[in-house]
Amino acid sequence: MRRACLFVVCLLAVPAAAVDLTMDNLGANGWKATATFVWGGSTNASVTETSDYGADNFRFYTGPMNTSWQFQWAGISTDAFAGTKLSAITSVKIRNLGAFGDNPYRWQPPTFTWIVDKGDGNQRCITWQPWATTDPVTAGNPREPLVWHEYDAATTGQWFLEETETFYSSLSALKAALPNAYFEYTAELPLDWGYASQQAFNVGNCPLYDGDRGWFTDTAGYVDWFEVGVNGVVTRYDLVPEPGSLVALVAGFVGLLGLRRRK
Repeated sequence: MRRACLFVVCLLAVPAAAVDLTMDNLGANGWKATATFVWGGSTNASVTETSDYGADNFRFYTGPMNTSWQFQWAGISTDAFAGTKLSAITSVKIRNLGAFGDNPYRWQPPTFTWIVDKGDGNQRCITWQPWATTDPVTAGNPREPLVWHEYDAATTGQWFLEETETFYSSLSALKAALPNAYFEYTAELPLDWGYASQQAFNVGNCPLYDGDRGWFTDTAGYVDWFEVGVNGVVTRYDLVPEPGSLVALVAGFVGLLGLRRRK
């Protein structure tokens, strides 16, 4: 009986849905990659598949941003969340690695950047900061470059609301501040307003305001996977899934089934 219960627990631990993303199938899954500049300047921004640092992943790089209000952008995005209430987001997690950044006090690994409508026609831009900064001083996880981390963005780091320059220490606090907010529609995100992807749900190096340049100037980082829960239903987005991972998972389930049969 104990073995049968363990098997059920293992099944419940698997995300309710999984989406495998590669550079070749982004469009087929409702996503796209954007690597470009915003409001002038030149760019060497890039989004690429790699196997760096022991995991198949996406690498996000944005080059130097030394001029005010001229940004580089490297991210993946989707409009699948358009119209979804911010209050419906029940969990957010990410496995990422920050490689390097030009601003030693502020640079961040690839992260979530969202644009929402407050519910009254006014937009708000939101970025989750995984790491603490020292200029200015903000709370967050320790700054640990070149190390893979699995972060629970709902309870660690800080959510930064650009327009009010307000930090929220949890997803719950952010949702309480924006009770009527929903993810914005593409038609309301024109390029000439600086929305490089023209989509509201972004992952990567995605600056939206001048102060964001310090987070992503000459910065590279990696994402292995991220998860989003909507009303409790969790979807894992696996960036370049490792071929052996599914085999190992299936083998584990078969082994557990075998234990039940032998009982």
